[in-house]
Amino acid sequence: MTLRASSMSRIMGHYPNYQSYKEYFDKAKIALFNKLISKPFVPEGFAPSTDEEKHQYLLDTGYFETPPQGTKKYFTDYSKWHQKLNTDDILPDGAKNYLHDLFLKEHGLALDLSFGEISGMQKGTIMEDKAIELVNDVYGEYYLKNEDRLHYIIEHVTFPDTISGEADIIGDNLIRDIKCPQDMKSFIKHSAKGIESNYHWQLITYCILWEVDNACIDFCLMPTPPVVFENWSIDNQNKVREFNSNVELLYNTQRVKTFYISPEVIAQDKIKVLKRAKMASDYYNNLTLNKILQEQFDYDEE
Repeated sequence: MTLRASSMSRIMGHYPNYQSYKEYFDKAKIALFNKLISKPFVPEGFAPSTDEEKHQYLLDTGYFETPPQGTKKYFTDYSKWHQKLNTDDILPDGAKNYLHDLFLKEHGLALDLSFGEISGMQKGTIMEDKAIELVNDVYGEYYLKNEDRLHYIIEHVTFPDTISGEADIIGDNLIRDIKCPQDMKSFIKHSAKGIESNYHWQLITYCILWEVDNACIDFCLMPTPPVVFENWSIDNQNKVREFNSNVELLYNTQRVKTFYISPEVIAQDKIKVLKRAKMASDYYNNLTLNKILQEQFDYDEE
């Protein structure tokens, strides 16, 4: 089994945000204990000094089962975030369904047909080299398109499963990924959202493969190549040609928007990707067709 960087978001869905859970838990904890201190709920002279002592006191007194009047909301928030913070990560159903797809393809039970048609979705691939030239012009660099696909063997698994990816640009301890939105509307939309989840996990995977600590994504507004629209209606062809002319009139700096991922986030999320990759590998290598049929049925029932 090979997990491709471009599809890593399929594996990384619903990853627990333990950092946020901890922040919410700390807030709920402070609110709860402040509420308790303000009420005659604690024995006179009892002053727990550590979080562990406070938590143990709540357990010993049974407040979790029967919160004192006026404190239920505080106990509910405290308990909710305490549970989330202490719940282990599991492989979500979406990741399992993706692994089912890989299993079926590997065993020749899924059709992946190509009819040789070129669609607007392929604009990014066709215009990639020109987009890199645009990035070079804007940032004064001399990047070339990377042609290497790397593979990373997932550790501590029974079978030699791998993570695979082909980054667009390899810089000095930096990965750059190029995206070419279809038009100015989608360019602005991407610029407003920044790095979306699917692109984020793709970049993190590249950072694992090339062992780098910095990554960014460049959204590049490019003309649409004729091969994409040559079979469209005359009216639509004229609209695209007008769009292309208008794009060429823009300043290059107006046509590139770049977003970075911090080294701190990359370091944290590399661990998350490798953890989920191992979980995916373990799950995949225990799959059978009967198990897929049964689990797919279970999903449909939900």
